[in-house]
Amino acid sequence: MQGLWSQQSFIGVPAFDPHIKLKRVNYYNNKEQKKEYISFFKSARKTSPFSQFHKIKTVDEANKMKSHFENLLQSAPKNPFIVFSLYQYIHSYHFYSIDLQNDFADYDLQTMLALNDYWGQSLGLDLPEKVKIELRKWRMMDYKDLLINDSIDSRLDYLTDLENESTTQTGSETDQQWLTLKKVRDADFKATSGFIPNDGFFGLNFGYVGYSRDSVNYFHGLEVSYDRVLDENPLNNPLRFSPFGIVFTRNLQKNQSEVLFKSFEVKNCFLIRANVIQFGFNSGIANQAKWFYRPEFGIDLGVMGITYAYNLAFDKAYRDLMGRHQLLISYSYPLVRIGKYK
Repeated sequence: MQGLWSQQSFIGVPAFDPHIKLKRVNYYNNKEQKKEYISFFKSARKTSPFSQFHKIKTVDEANKMKSHFENLLQSAPKNPFIVFSLYQYIHSYHFYSIDLQNDFADYDLQTMLALNDYWGQSLGLDLPEKVKIELRKWRMMDYKDLLINDSIDSRLDYLTDLENESTTQTGSETDQQWLTLKKVRDADFKATSGFIPNDGFFGLNFGYVGYSRDSVNYFHGLEVSYDRVLDENPLNNPLRFSPFGIVFTRNLQKNQSEVLFKSFEVKNCFLIRANVIQFGFNSGIANQAKWFYRPEFGIDLGVMGITYAYNLAFDKAYRDLMGRHQLLISYSYPLVRIGKYK
């Protein structure tokens, strides 16, 4: 049986997929709540070390800060936005202390349940429904980042049978706790209209490619490739990898065409683009196609790449005619998702 993410569409347009729609919402029901919120934290900051989070080095320091905000919560107005913000501070220091204690190891089941309780308390506040939807999305992001989704999916068949009572077993206390997390995840998925917290995907890339060998040898054309992307935002994406691709170009002045086959191309890896597995052929320069090898190396700025290529024709008689040195510029990014988010 497949996991929750099986409900994703197999093909989509990342710009319109619901996984990216984390919104900045107006958290206040009215101006009085906003005024009270600003006044409370302005006063609290005079005595509270709000800016010292990055200075926390020990578990005791993190627990001390957690207790400080728990005390603030006891005396805070019942404004739901003040309460929610204090929950966020308590939550942050609580899990930071666990990180320090475990040397940033994987979270155990009890930690995950504590996280779930925090979000349950937040969603129980008197907040507008649009705010609660965004909070559910953030909980789903936490489930992904803390590998809760992976842990649920690893035992999904059994949990599903347990939920549907299709097994004679009642399950241990631990099984029931995992089932609780699964139900919460399913409810969030439904309430957020299919929000997917994962950003990575494989996509079909269409782009423009242009390159020059000299003042009269300009080639322009289309690149099509199958790319692995780690983030749907091209400006945030730390790596793009293309298992395979093909480029079609045309030199209108000289009535020549080139087709380039490439594999294992690395794009936007610390602003580097490189591909050493590229072969192609030129038609029009001779009576038959002339094959060449063309490694590339340059910089990548997300959607734009500027690279140098060395063109090595297999037929030595045509190496000078086909040119050895090329400067390329390209604009591309996967616009169509093929497969599900990873």
